[in-house]
Amino acid sequence: MPAKFMKTPGSVEPRRTAARRTPAAPLAAIGVLLLSGSAAPGATYSTSDVSITIGSDGKVTSILDLTTGVERIKTTIPVYQVHLVSIRTGGEFVAPTGYSLSGNVLTYTFGSVTPAPVVSVQVNTYARYMRFKVTSVTNGGAIEELRFVQLATRDSLDRSAERLMRYNDGGHQRYLGLYQLDEYTQTIIGPAGAGGYLHADVDPALPLCPGFVGRGVALFACDIDLPAVRDVLELVEQGEGLPLGTPVKRLPTLKRSTIFWANFHYNDRQRMLEIAHAVGAGHMLIFRDMWADVQHQYAPLAMWGSYANIKAWVDQCNAEGILVGAHTLPTYLANNSSVYILPGVDPRIRRDRSITLAADLPANQTDGLIQTTTSPAGWPTGEYERDIVIGQELIQYTSLKTSPPYGFLGPFIRAKNQTGAGGLGPQDHATGAAIERLVNTAEGTAYQLGLANGGTAEQIAQVAAAVKQAGFNYVYADGMEEIEPPFGYTTGLILSMYYKALVDAGAQLDYFESSANTMGYSWPLVSVWGQMDYYLQNDTFKREVDRNVPHMSRDPGNPDPRQLGWAPMCHPSFGQTSTDELEYLLARSAAYGVPIVVHMWAWNIDGWLNRDANFALMKEYEEVRLAGVLPAAERELAKTLGRDFMLFSGEDGSHHLLPVQLLNVGDNAASVRGYLSSTPVDGRRYATLWPLQPGGNASVRLMGVNPQDIVVRDYAGNLVSVAAPSPGQVRIPLASRVYIRLSAAPDVAQLFADAIVE
Repeated sequence: MPAKFMKTPGSVEPRRTAARRTPAAPLAAIGVLLLSGSAAPGATYSTSDVSITIGSDGKVTSILDLTTGVERIKTTIPVYQVHLVSIRTGGEFVAPTGYSLSGNVLTYTFGSVTPAPVVSVQVNTYARYMRFKVTSVTNGGAIEELRFVQLATRDSLDRSAERLMRYNDGGHQRYLGLYQLDEYTQTIIGPAGAGGYLHADVDPALPLCPGFVGRGVALFACDIDLPAVRDVLELVEQGEGLPLGTPVKRLPTLKRSTIFWANFHYNDRQRMLEIAHAVGAGHMLIFRDMWADVQHQYAPLAMWGSYANIKAWVDQCNAEGILVGAHTLPTYLANNSSVYILPGVDPRIRRDRSITLAADLPANQTDGLIQTTTSPAGWPTGEYERDIVIGQELIQYTSLKTSPPYGFLGPFIRAKNQTGAGGLGPQDHATGAAIERLVNTAEGTAYQLGLANGGTAEQIAQVAAAVKQAGFNYVYADGMEEIEPPFGYTTGLILSMYYKALVDAGAQLDYFESSANTMGYSWPLVSVWGQMDYYLQNDTFKREVDRNVPHMSRDPGNPDPRQLGWAPMCHPSFGQTSTDELEYLLARSAAYGVPIVVHMWAWNIDGWLNRDANFALMKEYEEVRLAGVLPAAERELAKTLGRDFMLFSGEDGSHHLLPVQLLNVGDNAASVRGYLSSTPVDGRRYATLWPLQPGGNASVRLMGVNPQDIVVRDYAGNLVSVAAPSPGQVRIPLASRVYIRLSAAPDVAQLFADAIVE
């Protein structure tokens, strides 16, 4: 949240100030001011769930929850009640000095400023929500920020996302919510002492904001359960014509899991489709650098030859029931762009810092000091954060000098990514030139484009055109967590820009996904969320799953569905994902009833130990989760973090998600991994084993059981024939993962501890 949004709590009435002179306003302001001389009548606006009353002075005198009959207004004392509308001018919020009502239009005059700004807000009521819309503003140049719905309540518990305030009415929990109806309106919601505030806010200084007129918000109340929230949001979205939104979130296809592919060749494309079928995935998301040549502005990657070839493959996947999505970075420009970097740094690339060159810089200087007029203290010194531009030349510095003479220390990389054929090359720079820092991505592979200067819009248009030509079924807009601040505003704005560009390009999309900074502010566009990067360099796979799980909490501001991911399978730097690590992830997906997104590197996948068994495991979890056949109690228990759960199937076709314990398998545990169900099901215990070495014909000999006491199946569900070397012994072949059902064994853990691995 931008700091200035937090300066004035909504529960405090802005103070009145002496008149100030500002630029002249249209004469219409005078007419409204004259009308405000007499008291206006009070007005009450109602839906089936909530009513709001505006008093004769324009203050909010009642916010009544009609379902529970509870009054939400913070105080019944008039002097402490707040006006529905206030403005920020001269750096502080001020209250109106006049108010009038004509039909369903409320007009507020701010006579403490000269000429007086006048704001009109229209109220329309519907069955489940009411819409507040700014219809006119005079002398808007004097308004630094407009709060056109300002509500102060009492007894709030907390906020949910950035749209909903929660209340407990005698054990009946309710929401009061504001939903922004355009990407330029911000909802500001939060507790304030024992109360709460809900604001609809417009800041014209934010990038690309077109002004105040037309901004709108929907006010509603509902129960806190997910269906109730989803229903009212859907009504708002349909009634106001908002794109995508909750109906898209109910698409059955969004319940399917995804493979996020990287590093495959054109000749492997059929194999990628076969693997999608093998794991039961409903989607393949194609990493940006696998389909687009971003150095040349989203030209088709050379291995495809043309967008038509991509589309032919997408059509084939669709014919076989698999959707294909395009991973995109619509707000970033490749740092080796042949168009925007090589011939000279384009002005539409975002700069976030500037300082002045204090001494001439010759083209041949590659070390020493780039001298500045003031100290560069605070400029970044991270590995990918030291790229500056002087004129059009891109230069990377090494460190800072914050004592006189100030500046940037070398060695320098001069004309970085600008020395190839057609490149700008090192340049001479004169004293007084501006030195600006370019904003890199976290990985240092791209630069952030400017929003207000048109860079983002141009890139988005190029990406949208490429997506359309390639025929992708959906897009994933990545990098939204690294966009230009303020994140709450720019996330929704950029996503709406992207969506509109896709529509304008004629792309036929099933849905739209995105990363984001603050999901509550992303307007109604994003269909799926929950993904996060797994930082295996810092922690173990299972602990990264545990870090991912909290994203499954139900955020009513962005209801259903969720995804667990992006979980790496066979990461090129951190090695293979083990079978039990994979199942730890899959068990959580089953517990929460959500799909997964697995990140697969095609060049590594064929070497995955127990690959086919792992594929089959993923498919079984997908089918069981979609069928909804797991017992509810087992699913709830499997939400326990830090504990392993595994899926076992009974001979009657039933499925169970059971807690398991690691087995000590004989005297050669380094070559075999095993788990045992912690509790019996129908009097039977389940175990599973798999080899830890590739190839070979390992086996496990159990002593103390007979063949009739044990049923062994392979990962595909086929019966495995077990040998009986002698009475009271069985030998289980272990070419890949097997599942074992034991009907008679006094101490199963000991049975496996005494086993012989052969």
